[in-house]
Amino acid sequence: MVEEMKKYKIKVLGICETRRRGVGERVLEEGYVMRYSGVADGRRACGGVAIVIDEETNTRVRSWKAISPRIIRVDLDLEEKISIIQVYGPTEDANVAEKDEFWMQLERETIEAEESRKLVVIGDFNGRIGMDEQVGNGCMGKYGCEVIKNNNGQRLIEYASQHNFLIGNTWFIHKRIHKITFVGEGREAESMIDYILYQGELRYAFRDVKVIRGAELDTDHKLLVADTGFRERKVCRQKAYRRIKHEELRLAENRENIK
Repeated sequence: MVEEMKKYKIKVLGICETRRRGVGERVLEEGYVMRYSGVADGRRACGGVAIVIDEETNTRVRSWKAISPRIIRVDLDLEEKISIIQVYGPTEDANVAEKDEFWMQLERETIEAEESRKLVVIGDFNGRIGMDEQVGNGCMGKYGCEVIKNNNGQRLIEYASQHNFLIGNTWFIHKRIHKITFVGEGREAESMIDYILYQGELRYAFRDVKVIRGAELDTDHKLLVADTGFRERKVCRQKAYRRIKHEELRLAENRENIK
């Protein structure tokens, strides 16, 4: 994993299905740090989410929070104050109660984070959003890749629209193979279910969102990456000026000198 991050110059990587128990952080090789949120100790290891950050970017971590085995958040102080939320949504076949719990947790965390930070939400939503940009209320671009929309996809669209997120996968022109994020080996199943969402205020910082098919991560999901470039904050500086010592004009000799 670290080798692939270095190869593709990825500074922050979100992971689903870590299958780790408990909550914690682990230092990997070459200074990379993984923070994870898994199921409680004693339960069967399944699900789980994590965020891996390179050594340099890790110095910008302000705080982090494990919300559930499906949601984790890391706060970064970059040129912008950013919160990255990694998610692993329930499958389309999951019961309604499980889906409702996930979306309520994500909603609460989003509201809390957006009070003081810009937001990026990434991960496997297990949702298919279709291609009709008109139903997105501005959150979808015109470059989707499949016509199917399911219940999870509709929930994703509603969430994005409510919080002024752009669904990054749909805003950049790429071939279909660079948009499909999941390929079920032997089942001829291809879909776009992994997404990178970012608030409209961050549109300037996202130059591209696409799938890299060559990454070797031992998963049936493809590596979805965003090319970003945040602006440096402008520092307001006062203009230099010369102070006129008008009180010196009280002296007669000074008044004579400026005639």
